[in-house]
Amino acid sequence: MSDPERRGWRDARVIFSKEILETLRDTRTLIIMVVVPVILYPAILIASEQMILFGQRRLEQDPAVVAVTGDVEPLFLDFMETRDALRVVDIQDPGEAVRSDAVSAVAVFLAEAGESDNRRVSIVFDAADDRSRRGRGVLAQALEEWGDGLLEQRILDQGLPAGFARPLVVADSSVARPEELGGYALGRFLPVLLVMMTLLGTFYPAIDLAAGEKERGTLETLLTAAIPADQVVVGKFMTVAVVGLVAAALNLGSMILTFQTGLFQLGQVTQMEFSLSWTAILVIFATLVPLAVLFGALFLGIAVRSQSFKEAQNVLTPLYMVFLLPALLPIFPGIEFGEFLALVPVAGVSLLFRELMVGNADFTIGSMALLSTLVYASFALVFAAHSFGREEVLFGSGGDVGEGEGALGFLKGIWPAGSEGDCPRPVPTLIFVALLGVLFF
Repeated sequence: MSDPERRGWRDARVIFSKEILETLRDTRTLIIMVVVPVILYPAILIASEQMILFGQRRLEQDPAVVAVTGDVEPLFLDFMETRDALRVVDIQDPGEAVRSDAVSAVAVFLAEAGESDNRRVSIVFDAADDRSRRGRGVLAQALEEWGDGLLEQRILDQGLPAGFARPLVVADSSVARPEELGGYALGRFLPVLLVMMTLLGTFYPAIDLAAGEKERGTLETLLTAAIPADQVVVGKFMTVAVVGLVAAALNLGSMILTFQTGLFQLGQVTQMEFSLSWTAILVIFATLVPLAVLFGALFLGIAVRSQSFKEAQNVLTPLYMVFLLPALLPIFPGIEFGEFLALVPVAGVSLLFRELMVGNADFTIGSMALLSTLVYASFALVFAAHSFGREEVLFGSGGDVGEGEGALGFLKGIWPAGSEGDCPRPVPTLIFVALLGVLFF
């Protein structure tokens, strides 16, 4: 490495150290980096689990109060009295009794259906009430068992074998191991959290290190120092990318510890085992690096075109939401990880995380997702470097967003205007627009 290159990296490290120290002094960034992933998310997860279990226990601790009306056989009423999960009371109007919470559900026996000798029963309940839904379930189970008993008695009366009415008995037998079930559950929501934390980790630092410094007037002072402008860009970019990567890594680590230490008891109830191999963890972390580079460079290149923190926040928030859309794909059923989705920004990475957690990652398709993210990150770096390389953006108003112009004003700002008849320099702008186009597509 030549002396100029050594000096360049030394200058970049100086800027990086300065920005990291200033970032760590920002309470908002520390909350996003540490408090949210390490404390808040596990606390919310465990609290939600405990509330689910507590609510379920409260619903099931007392017998469901139900009623039976219509042409009811006395034997059925005697059968209902033997059920511990319900208590039968007398009512007049089924609908009014359910609405007034006098009972949770009512079984209304209708008239006999002609010569078939089959009884028809209507269950009246409130689908918008948890206790009523639970009462409906308990009552339906009791009716089903009573119906099975009637069928068995009819078969015996005809002198037929007990299994005559059930020539085919079907039973489920899943081959999925507990750790595979846990990976399936993790793959539905953890990728979204990882992408979201990487987004949040780069969102506010990018705004503060670009538009924030322009608003405070410190960016001009920094650029007039005896440090090349490109090294200033490198130092700022490294800061934003590292903060985003650390936030995502802390989130991943805290979630893994939450599940693998047994704090999440719902997994034991559902017979799931939450665990990730070290190989999957390392691949996920390695994939987060280009993702953080992509977000950091893109946000930094856009934020520097704004004149204030608020202005940059207004411009970047819609882009933040656009990035969240492909990150949500692992949640939806039936979305397969194929070659096309592997090339879609954020979607490929998010689906790769899901496949790694389930244990079904394909090397070829996973490599496509990783390489495509590296390509998009490179484009974003070119865009950021181009933004910081324009004096009218850094010191003037040639690239900023005018008040009240919104997204249209921003798009005008990223396309450098020349004199009439001049050809603008469209390459970085086309790169940025292409990224947005792929995301929207």
